[in-house]
Amino acid sequence: MDRLTFAFLLAGLLVATSKTQAQLELDIAGIPGSGQTTWTFSGSTTAFEIGGFDADSSDGQTFPNPGDFVKTLDLVELPALSSNAFLTVNSDTEAITAVGVDDDTMGIVPGGNTDDIGVGLANQLSVADGDTVSWTGSLVVGFDLDEFNLGTFGPSSSGLTGTILEQLTIREVPEPSSLALLSVGGVALLRRSVARNA
Repeated sequence: MDRLTFAFLLAGLLVATSKTQAQLELDIAGIPGSGQTTWTFSGSTTAFEIGGFDADSSDGQTFPNPGDFVKTLDLVELPALSSNAFLTVNSDTEAITAVGVDDDTMGIVPGGNTDDIGVGLANQLSVADGDTVSWTGSLVVGFDLDEFNLGTFGPSSSGLTGTILEQLTIREVPEPSSLALLSVGGVALLRRSVARNA
């Protein structure tokens, strides 16, 4: 491979890497009927306007309109049962202590609003145009997966934060007993294959 080809490949890799990391993403996962969901935060972005993140997440206005993802809860704040999630603006970091959801029934009307999602911090963080905003970690809330519509949603509209939520994923995780059965089945198939080849 010549140097010019290598340089183009390296430049393409760097651009692809920066694009995949330059967004805020949220993954909500749980087992239906368990009464809990785990919210995993990842990514970073550059703020495009003045905004901020509050301690109150109940209005869901942190990230409005990423899609029709919640079934019926309207203006509900869900405090974390456990959390190691953090939001950082430049070098200032605060713990994410709660999340909020707002079901906008107008989402079924063409051109209407869709549901909103919010995060609550231990203390308020202000955002200026050009600031780097990132979040990481996960938290658990007492909110069942059955209250959500499964799928991938986003991006959100710009809310009060100067940023957008690029992707919201809501998914079911297998129950531990289902994973155990799959593992036992896989081991049995592997042993059978090894026995045939011996």
